[in-house]
Amino acid sequence: NVCIGAATGNTATTASYNTFIGHYANQYCTIATYSTAVGAYAIRNIDSGEFNTALGGNAGRYTTGTNTNATASNGIFIGYNSRSAVGVTTNEIVIGVDTISLGSNTTVIGNSATTRSIIYGSLEPQSYVRLKSYTVATLPVGVEGAVAYVTNALAPTYQGIVAGGGTVKCRVFFNGTNWIT
Repeated sequence: NVCIGAATGNTATTASYNTFIGHYANQYCTIATYSTAVGAYAIRNIDSGEFNTALGGNAGRYTTGTNTNATASNGIFIGYNSRSAVGVTTNEIVIGVDTISLGSNTTVIGNSATTRSIIYGSLEPQSYVRLKSYTVATLPVGVEGAVAYVTNALAPTYQGIVAGGGTVKCRVFFNGTNWIT
């Protein structure tokens, strides 16, 4: 183990192959293995998790509120106060300031204040793409090319302006002026 900083990794009794840098970084690990924490209080409370990477102050320290993250494994936490989901979790990727995981086997990039994300190159989902659902009245101000789906369309027609008040669920597209079906 490599531990640099006040109380960093100071309870690492049988922990091995770890690198902890920063004030109180992984302070309470006892049997954690193959983890890296850089930043004050980064994954401070994980005592038995393994294969975690945390970069940033408080990265991976908490779940929700001030509940401590003590059991995450195979997690990546990048950004101040990036958080694990509640409970025993594995394979979380959490990137961004105050970003909270959705649970095991999930990736979250950005927090609820993030309004735009750009990915260069092709995006090749290996599963379905899930669109956010709205009622017609709650559709956001559109950005040309935006796609969503509504849960209350009234008699939608091909490329017609979507109207609310019905029970039809359908995909909608913002053409620069209106949301259309």
